[in-house]
Formats: sequence, structure tokens, C-alpha cells
Amino acid sequence: NRREAILGDKKAVLQTVRESSEKAREIAQTTLKEVRRLVGLPRK
Repeated sequence: NRREAILGDKKAVLQTVRESSEKAREIAQTTLKEVRRLVGLPRK
């Protein structure tokens, strides 16, 4: 079963979660910078 195979490799699952989290964080930061610029909020 594919699900069991994936869950059996916890290191790979955790690595994928970390990479996805970092990618999402980068996208969110870019989006927030653009929103702040458009709204006129000061940068943090």
C-alpha cells in the first residue's frame, strides 16, 4: 500500500514537510511585502 510505504519513511516525510513549509513561508513573505507596499504600511 502506497500510504503505508510513505508513512514508513518518516525521515522523508519530515523532510518534505520542512521543505514545503519553507517554500510556503517564502511565498507568504513576498505576498505580505507586496500587500504592505500597496496599503502603505511601514516595513517591520
